[in-house]
Amino acid sequence: MAVVRALMVLVLAVATLAVPPVFAQQARSFTVVTVLSGQGDNVANVWLPSALIVRRGERVTLTLRNVSPADHGFAIDEARIQEIVQPGQTKTVTFSHRTEGVLRYYCHVHPAHIGGQVLVVR
Repeated sequence: MAVVRALMVLVLAVATLAVPPVFAQQARSFTVVTVLSGQGDNVANVWLPSALIVRRGERVTLTLRNVSPADHGFAIDEARIQEIVQPGQTKTVTFSHRTEGVLRYYCHVHPAHIGGQVLVVR
């Protein structure tokens, strides 16, 4: 009986090591750039790329680049991020999110500008 119990403990220990933790401390990096899109009266400011996919609990680093001639905001409410990026400036923000879902990012300075989303998956 003791041998069976020892084997069960060994199997459980190996199985536990084979499964990665749910909130792994992996890192993912993206560069998000503000871009002027369109022509004439139909010009819009856009943060690109407009969609990012990350795993829950993953450490995410975003490099924010403003290549336009005006200040732009970058905010993700759920991650408590709110930055103003001046023309020609680059800023870096880091966050992780522990629940699956969609996090919207947007320019909090100019609400009409086009933002994007971070899709947090398992």
